Amino acid sequence: MKKSRRNGLIAIFIVLCCAGYLVSLNFHEIEPGRFYRSAQLNRSELGVLLPMFKIKTVINLRGENPSARWYQDEVAVTSENGVKLITIDMSSREIPHRETVIALLDALKSSEEPILVHCLGGADRSSEASALYERFVMGKTKEQAMDMLSIRYHHLDATRPAKRYFLDLVQSEDWLRHEYNPCSGQYQYYDNSGCRKGTP
Repeated sequence: MKKSRRNGLIAIFIVLCCAGYLVSLNFHEIEPGRFYRSAQLNRSELGVLLPMFKIKTVINLRGENPSARWYQDEVAVTSENGVKLITIDMSSREIPHRETVIALLDALKSSEEPILVHCLGGADRSSEASALYERFVMGKTKEQAMDMLSIRYHHLDATRPAKRYFLDLVQSEDWLRHEYNPCSGQYQYYDNSGCRKGTP
């Protein structure tokens, strides 16, 4: 076998191995050089992928958990790589709180890029955040953004119906920032027991 052909086959093998590795992490490039999504990455995976994709901001949708090893590792590795870590607490089963969705929109629109957003499995909360990114940063239609909620990203509407329900409700960014109010009691998939009495 000629050396050039052998080197070509080796290169193809490496690319395929890398692709399989990224798929196993539910890691996907949504906008080249600007936005990525994934499942929870461990210390080693973060150490490889943050510099590889030149990530500048990580948005963690699992909330702060200082006693958890995954959170300690994420704080450490992002700090070591000069990456900003933004932590937003979202539910995989419910629609987001008003304050939460506004914080997420602010992070998606103003954070230094490239951005990596993740939750636990990269299937539900990451899909929700990625759909909002596609609509309000990339300018895609609602129908196009809904593609972020698909089996390709391990999302199943049957088990997490709140995600598609919420995204289908969203009329515009202005509506989200000024009119969306799950405490009003007119929305499904929301526990409003924590809402203040008399909230409009």
